[in-house]
Amino acid sequence: MISKMWERFKHKRLEFWAERGMVNIIDYRKSPPEYKSEMLREFLMRAQNFVDERKRIAHRAAVSTSTTGRRIAHEQIEELQKLIDDMVRCARIAKHQGDPSDPRVQEHIRKHGDSSRKIFVPTAADVAEVNRPVPLSAMQPARRSGRFATTESYTDYLKVK
Repeated sequence: MISKMWERFKHKRLEFWAERGMVNIIDYRKSPPEYKSEMLREFLMRAQNFVDERKRIAHRAAVSTSTTGRRIAHEQIEELQKLIDDMVRCARIAKHQGDPSDPRVQEHIRKHGDSSRKIFVPTAADVAEVNRPVPLSAMQPARRSGRFATTESYTDYLKVK
């Protein structure tokens, strides 16, 4: 079984996860942090570059005469191997979700809709309603949450649904 669908992988100042068949990457080394969304093929090519780097470091460790140099190289190899393993795991999750450029996936989204893309954008009226002070006498317990809600806002909520 594949791991959680929204699992985030972190390596030093790099964070990535699979979403809708693509891989999202946040690079915190830059200010402000850089956000990218890559297709699976590009992400796997990036992973291959890390594999090549790992081989170069392993070769340097093999020819090094310094024990400190070998130890540092082995630590770098372990870090890169963990990153490569996480990248492969993330790629498997993205592949399981389906390639967004695949016509079958596009047809499925068109047929069933993509509910994950729906977002709520508050208007100025919503913000003004939230910031308006409410007298304590108008408060009543909300049904499900146990928190307090105003009579007006709760009835407005029921009308919207």
